[in-house]
Amino acid sequence: MPKIIDNDVLQNLLNYLTEKGYPQDCLLMNYKLGKFRADLVITNPETHVPLQIFAFQPQKTNKNITLGKQQLRAFINVAAQNNPDVIGYLLFPSNDEPFFEVIDPETDKPLRASAFDYNNLVQKGKSASENMLTSNKSKAVGSLKWSSTMLIIAAVIVLLLDIFGIVELTGYRLYIILMIAVLILLPYFETIKFANFELKQREKKK
Repeated sequence: MPKIIDNDVLQNLLNYLTEKGYPQDCLLMNYKLGKFRADLVITNPETHVPLQIFAFQPQKTNKNITLGKQQLRAFINVAAQNNPDVIGYLLFPSNDEPFFEVIDPETDKPLRASAFDYNNLVQKGKSASENMLTSNKSKAVGSLKWSSTMLIIAAVIVLLLDIFGIVELTGYRLYIILMIAVLILLPYFETIKFANFELKQREKKK
């Protein structure tokens, strides 16, 4: 029997997924995840975030299963920053059609064909992205409230120091205080305007 090489197994899986309706431009081999390279990643066509990750091992042995799970954890830890519901699978060669075997690392059992449903996968990815966006907004609002509260307290302290003659508030000092407040608040706003003064965030490259 001829030796099965990585590209043969991956190509068989790619062909299978394409037949199942997975878009070819969303099937990415040797995908970069942080400092790692995943053998195969399925991405969302709109957001391009990972939905499924496959870690290949040349033989299905206990040692390789353990090693594959370690690789998947490393991949998922990075990918979960954009999609907390990303799924990871182990990929092994097989002598029987379709000449590959995909294993669920949670159960160590082969996947059923019903697991390869791209539309369902994309919908889950969208829901995860929306939930993450909502969570990030809530964290940003909480952080803004904390920063605003600290600024108010600082302003009251400075005002009291001026009232009791401990510190004299000159125009220059007021200007410096205002600049510090603006720089603290700028990360939460695209533009801050005050009188004839305007400060904008730098646009991020897409």
